[in-house]
Amino acid sequence: MNRAALINNRISPVRAKSEPGWKLFLFLFAIKPVVDLLWDFRLLSFGGIYLNPPRLVAILLLPILITLLANSKNRNIKGRNLIVLFLFLQLATIWVNVAFGPLSAGYAINILFRGFDAYLLYMLFAKYWTGREKVYQFFTVVWLSILVVNLFSVAVYFSGGYNVSITGGITRFAGLYNSAAGPAYNGVFALIFAVVITGMSNKSIGLSPLRYEKILFIVTIAASLFLVFTSVTKSAVLMLAIFSIMWWGVHKRQFYFLIPAFILVGYSVFGEGSVFQQRFGNEIEVFVAGNYSDEALAALGTGRYSTWLRVLEAFREFSPMEKMFGVGRSYGAHNNYLAYLMMFGFAGLTTFFLILVTFYTSISRQYRKLRLPEFMLAKTLLVIFMAQAMTGHPFLWSTSLWYLMIAMSLVNVKVGGPAFVNRNLPSG
Repeated sequence: MNRAALINNRISPVRAKSEPGWKLFLFLFAIKPVVDLLWDFRLLSFGGIYLNPPRLVAILLLPILITLLANSKNRNIKGRNLIVLFLFLQLATIWVNVAFGPLSAGYAINILFRGFDAYLLYMLFAKYWTGREKVYQFFTVVWLSILVVNLFSVAVYFSGGYNVSITGGITRFAGLYNSAAGPAYNGVFALIFAVVITGMSNKSIGLSPLRYEKILFIVTIAASLFLVFTSVTKSAVLMLAIFSIMWWGVHKRQFYFLIPAFILVGYSVFGEGSVFQQRFGNEIEVFVAGNYSDEALAALGTGRYSTWLRVLEAFREFSPMEKMFGVGRSYGAHNNYLAYLMMFGFAGLTTFFLILVTFYTSISRQYRKLRLPEFMLAKTLLVIFMAQAMTGHPFLWSTSLWYLMIAMSLVNVKVGGPAFVNRNLPSG
């Protein structure tokens, strides 16, 4: 058996066990992208607090996660103490600012339920990965559920009557979401999971490919690229670029594939008269034309640079206690790191950075051992989120943050343990 075969077979095909909550989570992630489409449907409204279906799912999920974690025997989870500290700092800061400050209860609830469930899912799924078959099963559910929503978005585009985002005079397709980023990011995530799943579906796992897998794969690629280009979302292009480099460059080592991909991206961005050229106009003016005037810099990232300066100026006015523990508000930072600095202070941001370092070093170590696609998926999603955090708030997203944290729970897999080793392979 050659070296590639040894690596691909290192994790054995363990039959998925019926763990408490496993079927519930498969069902939840099968319907969650559809539930997210109902973000504008208010089930209940009281003062500044309103309840929509996505938020209802998050609220109902929290006690289930706490119950399952309380009954879990797995306590040896990487980064567990840092995560508990980070969640405690969030709770303490938000409680103080709701009780004694200007922070509204509605805003506080929105922030808490965006992050709490994701971190609890990370700790819970750490015990679910008893073999590659379960990884394959779960990621397949995620892929197909996003694909269904993407096809619905494409249908909405051709039927008309959809929401749009207008940026710099450019009309961008938003579908049924309140932002063009919604369909664009769905397109990127569907493409990523489709590529990884097709990379996993081989005899090394003891699984046959999905029925009509090739057709589903082609449909996914077509729908994803269509949504990215009709939404004209710059950050989605960045996400695709990172994934291409990580997957075809680092993982597959097929560098020749990157050439046509970047030619296509380059033509889309720099092609005369293209909508993406207009969207990247500020960045081209600074980094290509070399215009570093205050006016040009302020326009970077659709005005984000000037927003960051405003937020930092507000931070300078904080009291020493507020600088250390934050005020619970993001100030519309358009930068996740600045947002956490404002919300949870130096203490919260430092803890968050330590969590990211723990995740990155751990998943990199796991990947180096086996070079398996699921570990590259987790690493790629983490890199994408860290890059996106420079211009947005990806760690405050809901469903996609769940995807990241569940994928990151693979860092807890014990390679060489009884459930994750092929005993027919020679040691070392």
